Amino acid sequence: MSTHRGPGTGPPADPPRRTSSTRHDEPDGELPIVLTAREVAAYLRLNYNTVLDLTKAGQLPALAVGREHRYLRAAIDATMRTPAHPTSTDTHDAGAGGPGPDAP
Repeated sequence: MSTHRGPGTGPPADPPRRTSSTRHDEPDGELPIVLTAREVAAYLRLNYNTVLDLTKAGQLPALAVGREHRYLRAAIDATMRTPAHPTSTDTHDAGAGGPGPDAP
């Protein structure tokens, strides 16, 4: 008597492994809580290298993980809600036309 089982009679196959391109950790239309630099670039509609430059300059909060960075979506959102640093009108007038009003 043969112990060979026909197709479809064995244990169920393992589900396919998830990759970053097929990951759906969040409900449809939402980003994961933790983002990669490429996901941040797509989210902010920036070039990937711009995201890395902003991270290196300290303008985007990130956690270094080995040679890569991870970004909290909430921190990115908070950074984007923070107004840009306005330039002071005093800095434009300084040095333009000689000493300031307090000069002797």
